[in-house]
Amino acid sequence: MKKHLGALPLGALLAPSGLLHAADFADQVVSYVQGSGSNASFKTPGVALGAPVSGKDGSTPYSVVHPASLKKHLFSLALLVLASLARVQADTSYLLIQGPFGSGGAEQTFKWQVNYRTGQLTTGLDLLSAVFGSPSHSGSFNDDFGGTYDQWVAGNGTQGMSLIDFNNNNLSAPFTISFTLASKTVVMPPDYSLTWSYYVAGGGSNLGNGYDNAGNWTFSQDGSLARTLVDGSFDSWVFGDFTAAIDGAGNTPTTSNFSGATVINVPEPTGAAMLVFGAGGLALFRRRRV
Repeated sequence: MKKHLGALPLGALLAPSGLLHAADFADQVVSYVQGSGSNASFKTPGVALGAPVSGKDGSTPYSVVHPASLKKHLFSLALLVLASLARVQADTSYLLIQGPFGSGGAEQTFKWQVNYRTGQLTTGLDLLSAVFGSPSHSGSFNDDFGGTYDQWVAGNGTQGMSLIDFNNNNLSAPFTISFTLASKTVVMPPDYSLTWSYYVAGGGSNLGNGYDNAGNWTFSQDGSLARTLVDGSFDSWVFGDFTAAIDGAGNTPTTSNFSGATVINVPEPTGAAMLVFGAGGLALFRRRRV
């Protein structure tokens, strides 16, 4: 039985077998447009439109498609990609950082709204990395008690962060020691007298702790790597002693508290690559139209 790509249902195209059909069809499109490839009958003059052409595996035949129909099929593929991306569930988590970043050590608060595909960010460290970039190893940190720990940094002189690893094992036990915002760095002293305290609301942890979305900021019992995000969760870092609290309306975090926050949309590399590939195919067809 002949199979036309345009006749395949959406669910079949999303299934592995459907993707194989789409891939083989794409191979034939390339052979047709470029005038090369193993499926010679697909591009050989004299082959009747609608005549079957076997796939590369010799199995289900396809019908030779008129060039005018190829554009329609390629548009269908592009629309399929767009539709599948639109159906991907998106989550949002919020980040607040508060410390003496202002003139003369005045307190300043910075806020972000981070949008991401469900499951793309899972930990508090992922959330920080979405804002500042992925940390990389850079030297060591010596405290006043004889401890030496691997130091990890991300970002730049305008906006960045640094962490130490208490396990000295590929950032398996991260502890945030500084943030750089508006070109000013606020760093924890080596005697730990002032620290970047971690507060959360919503979400949970892989250590079994849970945090109420509707409640006040709660001092986190977890590090940023153990912290687990959910849609609508809140994370914050405030500089001070261990009893430091977040000032202002943010004591009970809600999405309205983050009005005007910097919005970050975490990119979807796979989806972007598919869209580029589809757009390239359409452009190639337009240039090599027969």
